[in-house]
Amino acid sequence: MQKFTSRKLWTAILGSALLLAARALDLDVGPDQLYAAAGVLISYLLGQGLADAAGDGGESR
Repeated sequence: MQKFTSRKLWTAILGSALLLAARALDLDVGPDQLYAAAGVLISYLLGQGLADAAGDGGESR
């Protein structure tokens, strides 16, 4: 159950949903803007993953 409280999981789900919705709803969002948003999401997820792998959970104590 702890997996469902993961910030990485919800960031990936909501970010993907927003990117897909922008395309599906034919919003005035260009491919460059979608790539930039996806890059930010991927960077965040990779950074959090590396912090978690380092053993501190990504939080300062």
